[in-house]
Amino acid sequence: MAVVTQEIIHLEEAIEVNKVKYASLTMRRPKVKDQRSAKKMAKTDEDYEAILFANLCEVDVAVIDELYTTDLHKLQTFYRGCNSPNMKGLGRAILALAAFSGSGFNEILEMETDDFVEYLNEMKELKKNAQ
Repeated sequence: MAVVTQEIIHLEEAIEVNKVKYASLTMRRPKVKDQRSAKKMAKTDEDYEAILFANLCEVDVAVIDELYTTDLHKLQTFYRGCNSPNMKGLGRAILALAAFSGSGFNEILEMETDDFVEYLNEMKELKKNAQ
C-alpha cells in the first residue's frame, strides 16, 4: 500500500509574500530531523509550528505567518494525519485512500457524508476492476 508523502494544500485565498503569490502550498511528511531542527530554532510553541510548517512546505516562515487560519488548519490537519503515533483506523484509512485514489487528504476529510459514501463506492469499483 502506498503512503502519502506530500499534500497540495489549496489556499482559501491566495496570499502574497515578497512579491510572490501563493494559491497553494505543497507540504511533505515530517521527519524527526525536521522536528528537532524546528525545536532548536523556536522560542515559543507558535514559532515551532510556523518554523516546522515552513520547512515542510519549503517556504519562508513569513509565508506561514500570512496564512489565514482556515488554511493553517488545513496544514495542521495534514500534519496530524501523517504524524500522529496514535493514529489508527480512520486516519490511516484516509491516508491509504488518498494514496490509492490520488485525492488529497484534506479533500477527503472535507467531503460531505453522502459524497464520501459515493466516493468510497467508486473506489471500491476501481479496486474491483483493477483485480
